[in-house]
Amino acid sequence: MLLLLSLLGGCVIPPSLSVESQDAGINSPPAITAVRAEDMALAEADLDNAAIFVRGEGSINVALLETDVLDTLVVRVFVNYTSGNPEPQRSQCTAGPNQSTRRSVTCDVSAVCFMRDDGKTLNMTIMAFDRQPLESGDPPHQAMPEGGLSASKFFFLRCEAPGA
Repeated sequence: MLLLLSLLGGCVIPPSLSVESQDAGINSPPAITAVRAEDMALAEADLDNAAIFVRGEGSINVALLETDVLDTLVVRVFVNYTSGNPEPQRSQCTAGPNQSTRRSVTCDVSAVCFMRDDGKTLNMTIMAFDRQPLESGDPPHQAMPEGGLSASKFFFLRCEAPGA
């Protein structure tokens, strides 16, 4: 009887315990943990502390958290984006896989402010996508392929003319 039970039990192969070249397994959205412009952290959704960008200048650093360590993250900066007026991103940058859950990417923001924006306070949304957004689809400029996830942070933005 014992022999019969041992034959029916089969062989058990343990799973690999190696953590190298594996990601979180379950798809998870990226997170934006901080946004810095030059020498200061941007204050999220604080009208009294709007981010100040000079037209034609500057960069921001976006700190990201992504448990899917093999994903390439795409960061886009949108200004005054609404469903009624879905303007394309004014800046885009990419954070490639680095085998770490924490990433940082520097984005050029020299094209974020237009001349028509000088002296105005605008709405700025920074989004992180775990896939390359689609060229078409809804919402425009933010549509994702199947399984794609995103995160966003909202800031007020004040644009200034150079030398102002």
